[in-house]
Amino acid sequence: MTEKIERELRQIEEIAKIRSSSRNNSSVIVVGLKARVKNIDEVWSQVRDLLADVATQLPPGASAPRYDELVSKAYTLITALTWDLPTPPNGCN
Repeated sequence: MTEKIERELRQIEEIAKIRSSSRNNSSVIVVGLKARVKNIDEVWSQVRDLLADVATQLPPGASAPRYDELVSKAYTLITALTWDLPTPPNGCN
């Protein structure tokens, strides 16, 4: 099941990476988009539609794929300090 879903997901060109983990009766697929993607909502809509299409092709008894959206943000702060006095800064000799 996992391979079939991954194969279908690879058809979406905006997807940068697909990572999956499978166990008995369970499969988790994590999808990451390319940084250049501007129409994020549209791409996730394609993923949801694809999962709905794949659900009809899964073996009897398999539950339908569930789409969960996880949003993560990273923030970076870069600072630089300069010392323009004739004496060294505190603790520096």
